[in-house]
Amino acid sequence: MSDTVKSPITGSANVKKIDELNEDFFVKNYQQKYGLNVTRFFSEHKKIGVYQCLDSNYIFYYPFVVGDSAFYEDLEKFDWYYKTEKWDYDFSEKYIKVGSEVLEIGSGFGFFLKKLRAKNCITESVELNQSAAKKLEEQGFTVHCTAFEDFSAANPDKKYDYICAFQLMEHIPNVGDFLSLYAKHLKPGGKLIIGVPNNKSILLSYKSNTLNLPPHHAGLWSEEFFQKIPVLFPDYTLEGVHYEPIDLNKRIKSGVFYSKEKHASKSAGFFLSLPLNLFKGLSADSKNISMHIIGILIKK
Repeated sequence: MSDTVKSPITGSANVKKIDELNEDFFVKNYQQKYGLNVTRFFSEHKKIGVYQCLDSNYIFYYPFVVGDSAFYEDLEKFDWYYKTEKWDYDFSEKYIKVGSEVLEIGSGFGFFLKKLRAKNCITESVELNQSAAKKLEEQGFTVHCTAFEDFSAANPDKKYDYICAFQLMEHIPNVGDFLSLYAKHLKPGGKLIIGVPNNKSILLSYKSNTLNLPPHHAGLWSEEFFQKIPVLFPDYTLEGVHYEPIDLNKRIKSGVFYSKEKHASKSAGFFLSLPLNLFKGLSADSKNISMHIIGILIKK
């Protein structure tokens, strides 16, 4: 229990500390893997705790350390960071009905909006990144270059058939506030589609996957958290949680990962343990390998 750290979902102190990481861990990982200097983000916080909200199963980092525009501009230089095609997009585009009114939060360069345009959907975007917002405008999309909280305050009566947020919610500290605001902007029966990394995936373990750490991510999502949302936010019912399909390559990667967890790469122990761990990866529950999940919540 903690009497100082409060859940970003409930505001309650009913949380437990499950880990603690120091500044050197973050700085070393980002430097070695991506050549990024993140020292400035930890000048005031030398240690970051990993906490679980016991009411919601949500896992979050605290104190909150979030990336600035320069940090994301550095990540945008990697061609894999903004993918034109994602499982999230393909799954959700097929799910959304033709001609629907859709609000996307954090549209990036508009890859998903283009799919919706082909279905004659009426779309709007809330995009905080000015350069991305400019590109959206150039493509003829309606975009609000502002924080979602400010958009909501300025447009209290706007309601949509769908609100979509892909690879966004894991970056946000105040998750509970966003869930409440989303409900206000959905029509009765409207649907909230959230795509996030799957915290249960062995391939996304925060101790080995740098981009699952601050200042990139603020929290870790799971199916267990999605299941708790309707309990804590009674405006919603949960339609379901969907897992990104996995292939043989992902299973092999997970087996290699199991060996790396215990042994240094290219060591004798690594190679000796590899056959057993490859079998472990091949036989593992796909939910523990799948790297992304989509939760769909319905507004009552």
